[in-house]
Amino acid sequence: MLEIVRAARPVRPKAVLFDFDGTLSTLRDGWNDLMADMMVEILPELPRAAAEGIVWRLTGQDTIYQMIAFTEEMRRCGRTPEAPEIYKRQFLDRLSRLMNPRLAELRGGAPPDRYLVPGARHMLEALRARGLKL
Repeated sequence: MLEIVRAARPVRPKAVLFDFDGTLSTLRDGWNDLMADMMVEILPELPRAAAEGIVWRLTGQDTIYQMIAFTEEMRRCGRTPEAPEIYKRQFLDRLSRLMNPRLAELRGGAPPDRYLVPGARHMLEALRARGLKL
């Protein structure tokens, strides 16, 4: 999520802050489909579009909120869900299996730009050239 703050008078920023989980990296690319797939696998009567709706509506918040919404959906379908933390752990395990080969590539010497959002390095270099702390 990008937040633009407009000051009453021009200011010179001193720093730029990025969140840690996807602003610049594509290491987690595919997480949203992975989560929706898991939801439909656990609750087959949940339409894929509904699972995607849960995922996208709560994107940007901690994963637990998506899992809370998922357990609420399970109750609506007449199921007795596990605790949301159980589903969060299952998702994170699946996400690790998705990411581990990518991380192994990087540790093995693959160029880091392989998993950067296109243009990210250029943007970072331009910000650094302006003297900003990243």
